[in-house]
Amino acid sequence: MVLKDRTLLLAFGVLAILVVGLAVVGGFRFYSPVPFADMWHGYIGFYTRVADGYIGAWWDPHNEHRIVLAHALFWTDLRWFGGAGWFLIAANYFFVGASAFMFWRILRAAATAETPATAAILPGLFVTAW
Repeated sequence: MVLKDRTLLLAFGVLAILVVGLAVVGGFRFYSPVPFADMWHGYIGFYTRVADGYIGAWWDPHNEHRIVLAHALFWTDLRWFGGAGWFLIAANYFFVGASAFMFWRILRAAATAETPATAAILPGLFVTAW
């Protein structure tokens, strides 16, 4: 049983490392400073409306959502980082990492003292890869 547990941990650990690594590599390989799709309106359009003095742009909906946090990130990227997009990419990685960390903490809190280490770690590795 111990060999099976180690094999599962190794497999899920390699999967999590592979997925995270591929996400980072993909972020570098396919980076483009040119906005695409709805970024022209939601990113550049928002910033120009704010720069023109329309404060209501902070609360304007994008499709059917109010994206105030995204607006704050867009504004920060354009105002302080020149709009190259690196700040937004780093923020995305940060928020995904924070979410994975939060799920690890929740899974750890839900585990009982009798829970085998494998049963406590495997879901965390799965969530990280997911």
